[in-house]
Amino acid sequence: MSSTKKVVFISSIILNVLFIGVFAFYATSSSAMKNPLSSKNSSKQSYRDNPYYIERTTLFKQLSIPKKSIVFLGDSITQRSEWSELFHNKQIVNRGVADDTTEGVLHRLKSITDAKPKKIFLMIGINDLNEQKSSKKNQSQLR
Repeated sequence: MSSTKKVVFISSIILNVLFIGVFAFYATSSSAMKNPLSSKNSSKQSYRDNPYYIERTTLFKQLSIPKKSIVFLGDSITQRSEWSELFHNKQIVNRGVADDTTEGVLHRLKSITDAKPKKIFLMIGINDLNEQKSSKKNQSQLR
């Protein structure tokens, strides 16, 4: 290999490593690479002020929950799964909202129970831990 080709080859490797390093730094520190469904991206915000929560719950008001259905209620872990397909059960209704907290789930729980579903599965709490929310406020809402 000629010395010119060696220089070009080594320069190419160095530039690629630098590019990968810059991209990795950007990907781990940029909010653009965080949860695309998140309207808040880690800023502490009530469900009342979360535009995504409002949009998603407005949609739920338009959709009915059939009696005897099975409702999956929770946060983004719930929302992002295709429960009816995973369990091969068309009676399953997904009511997950990305970034939801226990407070937000409790706020919409009555609309779920009013529909009288056969079962309700809850997936809540992980965002409360992430935001270091106290359980005392949520316990008072349950009473």
